[in-house]
Amino acid sequence: MNEQPQSSLNQTAKIIKQICIALALGAVWVLMLQYIDRAIEQRDAVTWILPAALFAVSVPLVALAAIAFSRRLYSVLAALLSGAYLIFAPVSVAALVAVIFLLFGLWRTYHRVRFEISNHIRFSSAPIIRRSSRMLTVAVLLAVSAIVYAAIHQVLIANPSAFYSRLARMVTKGALPIIERQLPNFNPADSLDQYIVEGFLQGSPEYRNLNIEERQQQVTLSRQSIAEQLGITAEGNEPLSDITERAVEAKVRELVQPRYQRFVPIVYSLGIFSLLWILGIIVQLVAQVWGIFLFWLLRKSGFLHVTPTQITAEHVEI
Repeated sequence: MNEQPQSSLNQTAKIIKQICIALALGAVWVLMLQYIDRAIEQRDAVTWILPAALFAVSVPLVALAAIAFSRRLYSVLAALLSGAYLIFAPVSVAALVAVIFLLFGLWRTYHRVRFEISNHIRFSSAPIIRRSSRMLTVAVLLAVSAIVYAAIHQVLIANPSAFYSRLARMVTKGALPIIERQLPNFNPADSLDQYIVEGFLQGSPEYRNLNIEERQQQVTLSRQSIAEQLGITAEGNEPLSDITERAVEAKVRELVQPRYQRFVPIVYSLGIFSLLWILGIIVQLVAQVWGIFLFWLLRKSGFLHVTPTQITAEHVEI
């Protein structure tokens, strides 16, 4: 006589657990999409740390949702999670493509999780989290690439100079430490004339014997020669960092002629995909460790139950 009330209680507890999973996953997922949109807008490597951490947290929650929900309920949840990106981005072709990639990744994750559960005799969270993290990483990076492509395409149409200037700053920021190691006298904070004079003092002993006017003439000629080689105009009091940045921008503009400009968004988005994929490998490892711990904790707390069951297998012989 107590079977029906007990079954009702179990069903209520299951619904409450499903609500908790959906709320936790929804909160983490929406925050991740928000910070991804912010990182794309700011185009700074540091801003990708927080969305990467949120992604690692969301992976086991997605896998848990695939276990807890039926196919129909999971489909509704996946559609809501994917469409949540439209909260932060205006509706556009790129945004819709990103939503499709996210939906595809969430849906494929469901099938991968179900495949792992149905094809292993003993339950193990490790392969489930591993497959989920790989699938979701690909989906999220494809979505990011679509958004980056649209953003760069729009910037190139509206203000190409701003794009090339920003790209030059990014390249220069990474190149300056390498240049400092290659050129002992190179200091980005020094002016161009300081760098030239320092080079004369160390490499041309006869420079010390010249009078002031002759020294100035040598510095001027050297400055003009450097500017011509770099393809820019330069003043003697400009910092080497600014001159390097302008030189990089000039070379980029020289390489990217107007007829090739339409390929810039593709190359840029592929570059972002490649860089984030390297970061994604580390994030996947973090997600796997976190996921295994979370599933262990849920089993210990009684939130997740693993019960033995009997299956019927066919045996053939002659």
